[in-house]
Amino acid sequence: MAQLKPLFVGIDVGTEGVRAVAASASGEIVGSVSVPHEQPKFQLPDGWFEQDASLWWETTKLALATLCKRVDVCDIVALSVTSTSGTFVPVDKSGKPLRNALMYSDMRAIEEADEVRQCAHELEAKLGYRIQPSFALPKMLWLKKHEPHIFEMCAKLLHAADFIVSKLTGIVGVSDFSNALKTCFDLVEMRFPEWIESALGIPIDKLPKVVAPGDEIGFVSSDVAEEIGMPTSIVVVAGATDGTAAFICSGAKCIGEWNSNLGSTLVLRGLCKRIIPDERGRIYYHRHPDGFWLSGAASSTGGECLRVRFPNKDLAAMDEMALRCIPTKLLIYPLVRRGERFPFVNGHAEGFVVGEPKDEAELYAAHIEGVAFVERWCFEVFEQVGHDICGTVFITGGGSKSKLWNIVRSSVLRRALVRPKTIEAAFGAAIIAASRKWFSSLSEAASIMVQLEETIEPCEGLSKAYEDAYMRFREECERRGYE
Repeated sequence: MAQLKPLFVGIDVGTEGVRAVAASASGEIVGSVSVPHEQPKFQLPDGWFEQDASLWWETTKLALATLCKRVDVCDIVALSVTSTSGTFVPVDKSGKPLRNALMYSDMRAIEEADEVRQCAHELEAKLGYRIQPSFALPKMLWLKKHEPHIFEMCAKLLHAADFIVSKLTGIVGVSDFSNALKTCFDLVEMRFPEWIESALGIPIDKLPKVVAPGDEIGFVSSDVAEEIGMPTSIVVVAGATDGTAAFICSGAKCIGEWNSNLGSTLVLRGLCKRIIPDERGRIYYHRHPDGFWLSGAASSTGGECLRVRFPNKDLAAMDEMALRCIPTKLLIYPLVRRGERFPFVNGHAEGFVVGEPKDEAELYAAHIEGVAFVERWCFEVFEQVGHDICGTVFITGGGSKSKLWNIVRSSVLRRALVRPKTIEAAFGAAIIAASRKWFSSLSEAASIMVQLEETIEPCEGLSKAYEDAYMRFREECERRGYE
């Protein structure tokens, strides 16, 4: 490499806006920009969620142009893009959107998901997951059935990250196998199953070509380079889903190491040697670019319970008050909406509170304990299925910034928690960008670029108290049929 100070850019196209970061080969963040989307509010039926993909691109251009003014653009070697999993947009041959994108959270394709599942028994058994309405492929089938004129005009069905890549490079129709998972790409055979075309009537040539995260796609086009203010020498490489990118910057990099991401929901991922199918379909698997597998599952619980149950509260102040209340005598399953997907699957499950809180602070603390109990249960399910879990858990997400969360979680899990310095998907995308343009592998890039900031050890006294509380929590769940 000719550059003496190589920089790698990661772009995270989220629901609310775009985040772009420039990182050095040592993992230092030398530039960071966040730009909110100017998305209109669409009047849609309940359960439908759409966004204008062309506005993603406008926001991305603004974020990149701003970032390029803050760093030496001649040092940028490569960039990659991450975005939401299951989101897609139909485009014409030039890459122009033909309608709004159907978002990852869009649940209109309930009937279509059942139709896809009728074809996908073998794939589900092989990869361990169950196809949901939120997956991209059922929503693509919905488009074919309900908007056939758009489906016929469509040249490619692109995931969100694929669309931004097409705008950056002018190359329309390339994806990565992380994003392609929810379009039912077979991660073992490394191809789209034939039944997508033969049974569902979705031509395979409308789906993108699939490569590995970190694979070179092309260079920034001259038009884009001129508009944004960046050189055409920058290589655009395939990225990954936002969840996978967040895992990459968590610090977990070896077999048996796990990341627990506590945001609105709780998402656990760990590195393993092979797929171990879960007969209940709770666990999914991503292929890791370095040849092993990334196991994962997501609960419907998480930090959302605090926003819903304690609206307009200063959560930092609530943390301080709740610290004096732990351990509580309450038992809470902190669901704020109907249905749970992990550690058990029950579409009718509801949250519960056992006991009478003394005050709001105790109720708040008990919600955090409840999430920690769910987290421990999740890890136990992974172990029961046959996965190895090393002693340390790498934590990310908004919840990892809370002292209270970390004390409770570590003590309930009886494990040390390690928090990395930078915990955002855009940084994970930057690591992917560096993985084969500067390093020999993604694992090597992560081991050098991820910087660890804090280790939280369990409190023995709390751990003993929580052992009994956790057993009572599980008994209460069993009594309600949650198992």
